[in-house]
Amino acid sequence: MHPPPPAGPDYRAELHLLGHCVIRSSTDDQAEAILGQAKRLALLAYLAASPPAPRTRDRLLALFWPELDEASARHALAARAARLAQD
Repeated sequence: MHPPPPAGPDYRAELHLLGHCVIRSSTDDQAEAILGQAKRLALLAYLAASPPAPRTRDRLLALFWPELDEASARHALAARAARLAQD
């Protein structure tokens, strides 16, 4: 498990989604690992690019896991969100 990123003005993260996807952070942590996992990258991109308004869990489940039953989709979302929070 990775420690949480440092809080404060010295921490910076960049996400470039147009052209070649690039993820960088000022701590040179595991941000690049997200690029190799399409669902995690898609979820991060959706959350980062959407307006700062609440996104419902049901909407995320319908977008990213329409083929799964609700319990499995909720588990998948929780797992991806936990990994994003760690990275």
